[in-house]
Amino acid sequence: MTAYVHDGIEFDLDGDFADVLGVVWSWTGEWSPAAEPMLRSDVPSLMALPLPDVYHHHGPLIPIRRKTVPRANPFAESVAAGLVETDTAFAARIGGRP
Repeated sequence: MTAYVHDGIEFDLDGDFADVLGVVWSWTGEWSPAAEPMLRSDVPSLMALPLPDVYHHHGPLIPIRRKTVPRANPFAESVAAGLVETDTAFAARIGGRP
């Protein structure tokens, strides 16, 4: 975790942030001359800005959970883990056909 504290709020720079309009901001890995992390948005026309400027003009900034690697077959994995019953087991339980 790469942390940066601004106005008493700790920001995890390894994650993304959404502003109040839903624009997604990500750390570029660079720092401003004032040692502030530079953020770039998913809007091509917006230039990179220091986090305090983004926070002031576009904030608050809401952390976005990182996407997880998609699983091959989430339903099959849930059945294998015993979390869900199969269609066949459901049909047998209710006396119907799958």
